[in-house]
Amino acid sequence: MKKFRFIALIALSAMLAFTACGKKDAEAPETQQSEDTGDTAVMNAVQELEAAANELNAAVEDAFNKGTIDQARYDEFKGYVSRIAEIKNSGNVSDEIKKELASIKSDLAVIASQVAASNDVIDSLVAKDDSLEVKDSTEEKPAESDEAAPKESATATLKSRVQEFSANYISLQNEMSRRSETGEISQEDYMSLIQTGIEIAQLKEKTDIGQATQDIENEFNSLKAEVYDFAVKTGSELADKFK
Repeated sequence: MKKFRFIALIALSAMLAFTACGKKDAEAPETQQSEDTGDTAVMNAVQELEAAANELNAAVEDAFNKGTIDQARYDEFKGYVSRIAEIKNSGNVSDEIKKELASIKSDLAVIASQVAASNDVIDSLVAKDDSLEVKDSTEEKPAESDEAAPKESATATLKSRVQEFSANYISLQNEMSRRSETGEISQEDYMSLIQTGIEIAQLKEKTDIGQATQDIENEFNSLKAEVYDFAVKTGSELADKFK
């Protein structure tokens, strides 16, 4: 059985500008080191993603030959492998690239599940990686008074609720991962939670790009109720977070 760790991606990315005018030469390395550290973290994430994709390749080839996945899915995977290599060779660590890498990683996790890849491959594709996250610029706006601030849009409200839901799901999934290893919950129950995690990831992708329809709202409420029932059934102390 797979140990699938769905991760709600939350992190801060900052690029620091340094001007040498009026500064001593000795001050430059400190700022440069901060920039290099962030760039290195992203490139390390690219290398890890490339390694996971390479390990996944055999399972994808086997699934394609057996008809488990179709030509379109197979070509999609091959395209991701090529794109990861391009990004690695380019050394580009812009916010756009980080968003693209996070999306590719999420899609590869779904593919890995479809082709019954190894536990290690799946775990690596859903492991938390803050270096690929970009801070929402709207979070940096100064706070306004309650009277002056406009009401939060339905889109922003749903997005924030889904983000909170995703974060809480991560905590529950990690708890259940440990409990499944000790036999406290069955593998069937754990895999059911994993499947729900995939659906939550797909929901989050929709709200992250600004979708906020009634159907998405209904999907959110349904998934939240499903996770709540699971948490209650397994006696998790996190159940109240999904009410």
